[in-house]
Amino acid sequence: MVKKAFENFSSDDLLKGNRWKGQVMPDEFLAAIKEEAATFKSSQLWKVLKAELQWFPIKSLMEQGKDGEDIRIARIFGNVVQVIDSTLERLSK
Repeated sequence: MVKKAFENFSSDDLLKGNRWKGQVMPDEFLAAIKEEAATFKSSQLWKVLKAELQWFPIKSLMEQGKDGEDIRIARIFGNVVQVIDSTLERLSK
């Protein structure tokens, strides 16, 4: 339901009929997505961004954390990084 509401393209679309927004995606588009995901996942840019995204919530929590809600926010932030990383992994295969 969420996927449909935002009409995003997920790694599942690569495996289920190659459809996005009701249209079949051309093979060239899918090949480009796979190649770009693999390139970005192994890029130095992603490594730097990932490290920053993982460090930021920890640093904020240590400097400004006050309660359990701050810990939950830091965990959610960490989960977002894991979701991006695993999505790049799935898209690149």
